Amino acid sequence: MRWKKYLTASDAALLVTGLSHHRSIEIARRSKFGIQPYFGPEQIKDGLKEKWEWEQELYEARVQEACDINDALIDEVIMVDPLAPADGINQPEDTVLEIAYRAETIDGYFDIDRTTLTRKSLASWFASLGDIEKAKKILPDFEGTIIGSKQVETQPLRTPESTLRKSLGIMAMLLADSSPKYKVGGRPNMSQIATAIEQKAAASAIDVENISNINKDISTCYKELTEPDNKA
Repeated sequence: MRWKKYLTASDAALLVTGLSHHRSIEIARRSKFGIQPYFGPEQIKDGLKEKWEWEQELYEARVQEACDINDALIDEVIMVDPLAPADGINQPEDTVLEIAYRAETIDGYFDIDRTTLTRKSLASWFASLGDIEKAKKILPDFEGTIIGSKQVETQPLRTPESTLRKSLGIMAMLLADSSPKYKVGGRPNMSQIATAIEQKAAASAIDVENISNINKDISTCYKELTEPDNKA
């Protein structure tokens, strides 16, 4: 399973719960430790029986988690089935999952259990639920940020930081020219621009770290453009 490029819902559930050595969840369910062995007085005193019972409970919990993950994934796979009739309720944009291969039964029906998903979308799915650890079990080098309820992979920026700083200052100028609201004394109103950015981020459910510093940063970039000593 480690080398599979695409995974079924069951594959993914087994992988993130540490049960990928089993071929299916059903096999994992049947592969418990079996009948409880006999523990003599000394073994009980040494805690061997307690340890065995604890490991049994832990294993059963992992199997149950795999079942729950599998069920949740299957519910969302239906949303992205390209041949599924639109019901007006569940829409493809409501999930980050992407189908790699749409499997069908011999009768031509959608075979959800054999349908595979891309690793990137599966990692995004776990990350969107706040479980980065499981996301990295699917895709070890996964790095992403959450935007609203969606997970998008962070791509490296190609533009030099110096150019980005100048662009931020220029955008402040453009906003100032677009509306009196964003201008004060012939200069961009950094406070109003920062407030507008914060409000837009909140309205769009975008989590932006350290946004309280944006006012000063916009001002710094603007000064670098307009003050003689800072001009390129």
